[in-house]
Amino acid sequence: MRMKSIEVRGHPPIKWISIDNLSDVIVLTAPNGVGKSRLIEGLIETFRDPYSRGEGSSIKIFLEATTDEERDEWKAQIIRTHNGDEKTLLFQSLQKNR
Repeated sequence: MRMKSIEVRGHPPIKWISIDNLSDVIVLTAPNGVGKSRLIEGLIETFRDPYSRGEGSSIKIFLEATTDEERDEWKAQIIRTHNGDEKTLLFQSLQKNR
């Protein structure tokens, strides 16, 4: 799987950011204090436990299947971490690949 896009709302100090068409290599550059580390921590936490998002904070990740096995398991090319059923599929995929 690979990240296709990210949307973050209310994850201080980030108020809102949307990033589309992500490539295989992602480089984050910005001034100090704008939330680069918090964004990375939020992404890691989302993958560690897709059910962990706190109240008012929203990190939405769109993931693209990169293998036939993922496409068959998900029954889709793309899943979203903010969709309940798809969140369950992500959790199962991550647990299986541990």
